[in-house]
Amino acid sequence: MQLKQPLKNTVAIGSADLFSRLLGFVATAFLARRLGASSFGLISIGFSVLGYVMLFSSPGLHVMGIRKVAASTDSERLWTGDVTMLRFVLALVGIALAALLSLVILGPTPVWIMIVFWCCAAIPLALSLDWYFQGRSDLGPAAAGRILIYAVYLGGIILAVRSPGDVNWTAVSWFVANVAGALLLGIVFKKKVGNLELRWRPHEWGPLLRESLPLGLSTILGQTIVNLPVLLVGALLTAADTGFFSAAMKLVFFVLMIDRVFYTLFLPVVSRYRTRGESDFSRAASLGMKVMLTFSLPVMVAGMSYAQTFITLVFGPGYEPAVPVLQSALPYVLFTTMNTVLMSVMYADRRDAEFLRIMALGTGLIVVLC
Repeated sequence: MQLKQPLKNTVAIGSADLFSRLLGFVATAFLARRLGASSFGLISIGFSVLGYVMLFSSPGLHVMGIRKVAASTDSERLWTGDVTMLRFVLALVGIALAALLSLVILGPTPVWIMIVFWCCAAIPLALSLDWYFQGRSDLGPAAAGRILIYAVYLGGIILAVRSPGDVNWTAVSWFVANVAGALLLGIVFKKKVGNLELRWRPHEWGPLLRESLPLGLSTILGQTIVNLPVLLVGALLTAADTGFFSAAMKLVFFVLMIDRVFYTLFLPVVSRYRTRGESDFSRAASLGMKVMLTFSLPVMVAGMSYAQTFITLVFGPGYEPAVPVLQSALPYVLFTTMNTVLMSVMYADRRDAEFLRIMALGTGLIVVLC
């Protein structure tokens, strides 16, 4: 019985991540060929700004929620509602700030309008309860929601995107897709737990933010490593260069599918093993490191050897400048999988402040190098 649930979760989240990533991969290849490098680069800029809005709307709240839900024995409906309401309010504030800041930088341009469209997707993302089901190790609903999101997104862009001038429809499709995913998880939550109690209780938000802030700062620093290069390329070079850079990174993030699956499964498990004692905790950490090394080393070597084949196959002619970018970026696969193991272990061990200091040093180095 102890093995049945982890195996069920592995199959659920693994197959869902594989299928949703394949759908996302098809969407990426479709957009790259339909829009061209310049408009494709604009989508990456919109995604990057949305990433920062999402970090603002959930400064570690989802990670804290996973950890607390995994360690609790009841549904905590009211507490879950408080977290969701706080994320929703922060999302609205984040959208307003991003829109204002980009307006000051860009002016009322088509690119600014596109960024605002992308930022609006933070609303359904903030209302999504995938973190709750992850904490409960009930990953079937989260898996179904992820597949639904990418299926709706792919269908939306196929119907709406015909030329480079239709780039805003990609943001609209992403918004609608995440609304569908959030609704699905909300329905499942109601059936399994009860109504989600979204109440205006600002007095509860302070303690939640204080507990989640170290986790949130670490996440912000980690996402800076992902999002900052895209924004710098877009600001300092051209939209086409951003498209080439993004094409290479899309392949990198596609193979990191296994990293997301691992993190989704590993954090709740290692958090439980931490309560059992040092010996079980140490064995779990060691096994996690061996598993990720076994995956990442062959992927890195194969990717660097056949980079041109992969780029041409997926994105088509015209994206050859992305080849050296892909070869240079593939070591990231090795280091980010190692980081995921160590991050999960330190979160489970409640060494949030120590991990934050490490991430601050690493991110500072990345910013200087960029």
